[in-house]
Amino acid sequence: MRKIAKLFENPSVYLMTLIIVIFLSFSYWTYLYFTSEMGIHFDAVDYELSGRTVFEKGWLSYFIDGPQREPFFIFTIAFSMKMEEVFSLNYQYFQKLIQVMLLFSTQLLLLYILDKLRVHNFIKILTVLYFGFSPAIVNAAFSLYSEIIAFPFVLLSVILLGESWRRIYERNARHCFNIALVTASVLLLLILGKGVFWPVTIFSLLPFLSIWLRSLWMRKWDVCKNAAIFMLTVILVVNGGIFVVKLMNRKYNGYFTYTGGKYNYLFMGSAIKRARPLTKEIILSHIASIPGTGVCEKIFSKEMCRYTEWFGSVDMTVIERNIFLEAYPDEKKHKAMVEIAVVKIMEHPFQFSFFFVVELFKLFFWESTRIGFVLYPDWLERLFNNTLLRYGIRLVIATLTILGFSYLVHFCYRQRHKLYDAAKNYERERYAFLMFMFMAGFIGIYAACYVLTRYSLPIASLFLLSIALMSDSLLKPQSR
Repeated sequence: MRKIAKLFENPSVYLMTLIIVIFLSFSYWTYLYFTSEMGIHFDAVDYELSGRTVFEKGWLSYFIDGPQREPFFIFTIAFSMKMEEVFSLNYQYFQKLIQVMLLFSTQLLLLYILDKLRVHNFIKILTVLYFGFSPAIVNAAFSLYSEIIAFPFVLLSVILLGESWRRIYERNARHCFNIALVTASVLLLLILGKGVFWPVTIFSLLPFLSIWLRSLWMRKWDVCKNAAIFMLTVILVVNGGIFVVKLMNRKYNGYFTYTGGKYNYLFMGSAIKRARPLTKEIILSHIASIPGTGVCEKIFSKEMCRYTEWFGSVDMTVIERNIFLEAYPDEKKHKAMVEIAVVKIMEHPFQFSFFFVVELFKLFFWESTRIGFVLYPDWLERLFNNTLLRYGIRLVIATLTILGFSYLVHFCYRQRHKLYDAAKNYERERYAFLMFMFMAGFIGIYAACYVLTRYSLPIASLFLLSIALMSDSLLKPQSR
């Protein structure tokens, strides 16, 4: 392996191979663009309907009929429908084009961060190649689900946070303010695409809070001032943007909320489910469901395996949720959901922790040839249904993801003393730490509710980066 990797130390070999890999990726996407079709099922029906409503009636309808899902992805659908009107082609052609461009930009940003992590050229090639052909990642680009909208903005957020970290240690407060505005704008777009990144954004600011506290303690006033400027700018812009959406919702539909309390609703349902009495079958079926429902159903009944999924947290808690919430007026139910969930967690903290760990590990099983929602050509459908490929790729990538994430945690802990060293530019360590913060915040939120395979996809690129960092340490032992 090291002999093969040595070939890529030649810049010409590396550059030529990289161009070929990107060309092959784009060729594959182009083929799917013309031969695949978006399957409009489940949540995709709501996205299509919301996009058409905005296209036909304008953005006021988004708020009047709300609260609705995050607006950024709906905007792209409405735009595609406008293009349908102009060019007399089905809007899916334009929607798929937008999503392929999002996929391509993510691939380029992935390459940029790989360079910042200083991984070996051979590892860069393998990572970019796998990203281009990953069944789950490519599926996101050809389905009408909102995960794809977050792809480039997750990596761009990590890049801008890394650049901001460096700028804070410079003396120029104006430069720090400028980068803070750009970073806040990208984070806001990310949240407008996937609301789960709102608390993730707050969590990702903790390193900057530690910089501020440390510089305050050491009386490094320039750094202290820059860190404060950065944090305040990001918090004001991000929360200000969300506040405007919440105000519009209150004005036109009476709910002072962002997306109608969707996450609070799921959190409450999961907490109720996790507080129920446990049996041996419930425990073992949830463990068996970690690799996927297909594995669970080989051991337990279909009904039992449905209980381990969203069905158990959503459909099977309706009566209890209604009983708990009937005492609250509509405008207070959003907040009440969180309060009720916390009470349920405190009643059975160990049970909640068990299910938290189960859902956490499900996020590592992000790769799949059977996510659905895309109608592939017959030969590709048969390939993706092949049992060996289906379970083999899922097991291999999940194992590498778990190992990669574990290595990232170890790497960040071991290199923690370099994070505040302004004398040297420890970009590799800072990028790794910011990747961990994004992943940890994202994983924690979803593990508190429930996980479907596609939920992991917005941070799949970060999982690949952690695998690349681990692989680089094996290829170059001196970098460990």
